[in-house]
Amino acid sequence: EGDSDEEEGDEEGSDVVEEYEHSGEVEKEFDGDDGEDDEVGDDGDGDGDGDGDSDEQEEGDGEEIDAEDSEDNEIATHHSSVTRSTDSDEPRKSLHTATATAAAAQPGVKYTPPHSRALTASDALVRAVKGHLNKLSERNLSGILAEFQTLYRQHPRAHVTQLLSTTIIDLSTRAAGLSAISLTYVALMAALSSVIGVEVEAKFLEDIASKYEESCAQERADEACNTLLLIVHLYSLKALHHDIVFEIAQRHISRFREIDLELLLLLLRRCGPRLRADNPMALKELIVNVNRQVQTVGSTAAGDNANQVRVNFMLEMLTDLKNNRAKPSDVDSSSSYARVRKDMKSAIGSAEIREVRVSFETLLDAKQKGRWWVVGDLKNSRDSSEQDDTFQPLADESSKLRALAQRLRINTVVRRSVFYAVMTSEDVIDAFDKVCHLQLRGEQEREIVRVIVHCCLNEKTFNLFYTSLLVKLSASAPSHKFTLQYTLWDRFKALKKGTTSPTQLGHLARLTATVVAEGVLSLTILRTLDMHILEQPEVLMLQLFFRQIFRENETTFQSIISKVQAAQNSVATTEPIVYFLTTHFLAEKANSGDPG
Repeated sequence: EGDSDEEEGDEEGSDVVEEYEHSGEVEKEFDGDDGEDDEVGDDGDGDGDGDGDSDEQEEGDGEEIDAEDSEDNEIATHHSSVTRSTDSDEPRKSLHTATATAAAAQPGVKYTPPHSRALTASDALVRAVKGHLNKLSERNLSGILAEFQTLYRQHPRAHVTQLLSTTIIDLSTRAAGLSAISLTYVALMAALSSVIGVEVEAKFLEDIASKYEESCAQERADEACNTLLLIVHLYSLKALHHDIVFEIAQRHISRFREIDLELLLLLLRRCGPRLRADNPMALKELIVNVNRQVQTVGSTAAGDNANQVRVNFMLEMLTDLKNNRAKPSDVDSSSSYARVRKDMKSAIGSAEIREVRVSFETLLDAKQKGRWWVVGDLKNSRDSSEQDDTFQPLADESSKLRALAQRLRINTVVRRSVFYAVMTSEDVIDAFDKVCHLQLRGEQEREIVRVIVHCCLNEKTFNLFYTSLLVKLSASAPSHKFTLQYTLWDRFKALKKGTTSPTQLGHLARLTATVVAEGVLSLTILRTLDMHILEQPEVLMLQLFFRQIFRENETTFQSIISKVQAAQNSVATTEPIVYFLTTHFLAEKANSGDPG
């Protein structure tokens, strides 16, 4: 498995299959051999010869013992003088001054100042995030996006997302007139949401909603306006659905305070024409509610001249929106958004800009009712408080996991680490973070996919958690995709030996069909199976596999077929598949009288 093989993936020709079959690269059985632990661990085993060398040196240097004794006497005299100076009233030299002097006396040793010593990972991450944000502009959006992707691979994703969200909100709401730089920040978050995952923008929105509600409650107008601009930018870049914008507008109409009037004006001025184009009926309802609110509480809300001017200006703006009379400023803002969106598309490549659809109330209640973007985190509102109070972690959880790992014959250090990371995770995202945090390299990294496949096949019922995790891992690095291909080939070979149980056989068929339907692998994964000479377990697995494939929608099925046709030497793949379908699949359906 070289670097060139990893780049070709599952699209490589028949030469890769022959190389695989003759190389003897078969998956290591989970046979419980604890001896493999010796292969995983400390890399520095060359420290054992130092004692022998020192003994020989002592035997050969007997003539220099007197000189060493004299040096020891000088060191002892120096230590006693240092002790006397410490007991005296003379001030002591600082530690970093002594270290600097010692480093300067030794050639080739670089002095490290105190503020650079013991730099923790969090400090390094904060510096990296702030440094990249300071360099960010429309022109280098693609380069900065690549730098943040590197940070996501090197640090826990939740930490990077939280730090990035907090920093951007703090920088964007610090002072007025930061619309241009905040637009670039928002474009970066939307691009990261497309290439990393929707949880990036979702966490960003949750923090924005919390900050915005706090600013409105305390009537900090400048801060609230700057925070609202972040939402407007996301919506104008087509990374946020218009429902949340109308919901925010209705909240301000119902309160109709001075700060609400100012925020409504900002909202209508920035994205009024786009709202009219996206949902004209909702905009019409908003105009009716504004007129009704002006008539109901107009005397109290617009009693002074300043508020009356705002109300009149807003009514005039709503009339222009209703009659589709756009102002030059609206055209300029739409062109700037189109330019930034074009830069985003070039930065994310083949990925698509995701439009997040979520309500403002859901963002505000995320801590109490759960985060919708985290699988399994949504809680029942009537017993969420009870769950928080009564939940206690199992005291023997680690012992149970050790027993389960031993039963599954996962006994090496690396495999157990991957197994614990997957089994103790809350969802797919958490499992991905924990597995990446192990920082495995080379042969050890391949154990990630092998352990996940092994756990998937040994479940009592098929669990889509493992397939989702494999899809996410394969999208993050081509090496995982290549390892998954070889692992499935090993499992196909095991079918001939008769060591695969019926449950494992069904799980293997569904796992293979799912990764093919998701586009991780193609039908060329089946080329190692000789369709003309198949054992009964292989026939059963392939029948279950194609049943699962044919259940997919037409778009997915066409995508699977097109990938096979686009591959090199596609005839060598399609002819055996057609032979199997006509011999073992369609013929069986015809004999059973099944019209499907």
